[in-house]
Amino acid sequence: MMDSYQINAVGPTLIAQQFASILKRTAAANQHLPVGCSRAAIINISSIFSSISETTRPFCLTYRASKAALNMVTKCAALQLAEDNVLVAGIHPGWVKTKMGGPNAKIQVEDSVSDVFKVLVNLGADGAGKLYHGGDGSVIPF
Repeated sequence: MMDSYQINAVGPTLIAQQFASILKRTAAANQHLPVGCSRAAIINISSIFSSISETTRPFCLTYRASKAALNMVTKCAALQLAEDNVLVAGIHPGWVKTKMGGPNAKIQVEDSVSDVFKVLVNLGADGAGKLYHGGDGSVIPF
């Protein structure tokens, strides 16, 4: 269980803390750009499995809990960095054919990446602190 928390919540938290000052300077240097990924952003890879309100079956507890913790990190970082015009949000890339997703996954890596980028380019300040579905850009409730 602790491995999942270290990978999915602690690691991203420490990385965000280390890069915060660089992102603040980058956002300040790019004042001509709107708040978003083209200015300065932290995008955390989360999962639809992290949604407490969307949970209907009790499986993958450790993974789900660690990604729910990441969502809290995302929300808190979004609140902390908002005044510095740094966007912080989370994205669910879908069930992707990777080592973790396995051969039965529905989405090819290339398609997931393409879909995720389509969502990210449209995020602005009003998208901070939320979790988005990489396939269609909808907000996934925490």
